[in-house]
Amino acid sequence: MIKRTQRELEMGEKTLESLARRIGELDELIEAENSTEEFVRSMRNPNTVRKTTADVNKIEQWLLSKNESRDLCDIPPAELNNYLAHFFMTATKQNGEEYEPDTLKSIQCSINRFLAEKGSTVNIVEDREFKHSRDVLVSKRKMLRQQGRGN
Repeated sequence: MIKRTQRELEMGEKTLESLARRIGELDELIEAENSTEEFVRSMRNPNTVRKTTADVNKIEQWLLSKNESRDLCDIPPAELNNYLAHFFMTATKQNGEEYEPDTLKSIQCSINRFLAEKGSTVNIVEDREFKHSRDVLVSKRKMLRQQGRGN
């Protein structure tokens, strides 16, 4: 009986050693992931970061004017699609002038980049759920070009 208890103790020690080793490995993985995320962040172009922030602020201010206070990531795709469609159709600069056609497209890309960085699984540039907002954007850009804006 003593031998049996001794074996059980040895097995328990091996299990504890194995768990301790695994915890150490997990800590290393977490640390590595944090350092890789920091590396990616540090390599982002500052101009792109600034443009993304400015464009996301534009859509967020516009959403607030429509009494929508949820974060972009929290708005369901169908609703976000409608909001984006209306935003692209009505968006103007602070002075009331129309945006250049390519500026509207870059705002769309900034919003998409922001959503991706926040871990959202939606892609407003490619997903089927956002076809309507893309169609509105294409139409608005076409209208702006007919008015002589853009190339």
